[in-house]
Amino acid sequence: MLDHPHIPEAHRAAAETVRAHLVHHRGGAPFLSPADTLLLVRWLDDGVSVTAMLAAIERCAASRRKSRPRTRFTLTAAKRHLHKAPLEAPALDGPVGDGHPFAPLLDELQHLGDSGLALSGALEALPEPAVDQAVALCASHLEVAWRELPAAEREQHLRAAVEELGDLASLVDADTLRELAEEVARHRFRASWPRLDTATFAALVPA
Repeated sequence: MLDHPHIPEAHRAAAETVRAHLVHHRGGAPFLSPADTLLLVRWLDDGVSVTAMLAAIERCAASRRKSRPRTRFTLTAAKRHLHKAPLEAPALDGPVGDGHPFAPLLDELQHLGDSGLALSGALEALPEPAVDQAVALCASHLEVAWRELPAAEREQHLRAAVEELGDLASLVDADTLRELAEEVARHRFRASWPRLDTATFAALVPA
């Protein structure tokens, strides 16, 4: 998906992981703006970890849910959340003995039907319990689940999101409203899954 002349070949896999995570949270256009692309390359050149960038995107998403901004969700907007605070460890019981580090989440996922079982199996099959790989896998799985919803169901989610936005809906143009509504709708959709975020996986992976 990322084919930009400013992104060195050595950075492309990491850049794609970050791009996909941002787009998964915001919806809309599946590409980065030129400003976001240059920021991402600068972070990678400076040695910022993919895990730190994923966490910044998630912190920004949480902040936006509270502040209800009138502008689209960009990587530049997440800049102030980079290294803002240590990742907060969730209240999860760890595995026993030689159990898989992701065991608490795998158990939860297995109660979510065929899709949950498939994601649980994919997480368990990762060559190593790396945070960024696990987060990327979950984002990819949920992105497919979102897109496979019947069109009428997605539209229902979007209408509910517009209602949730309240007066903000009358303060932005139609295109911006659609983007903001999809961001809210995607958050509501993800809420039906267990904590498949960077903080959770960082707490479960051995230091």
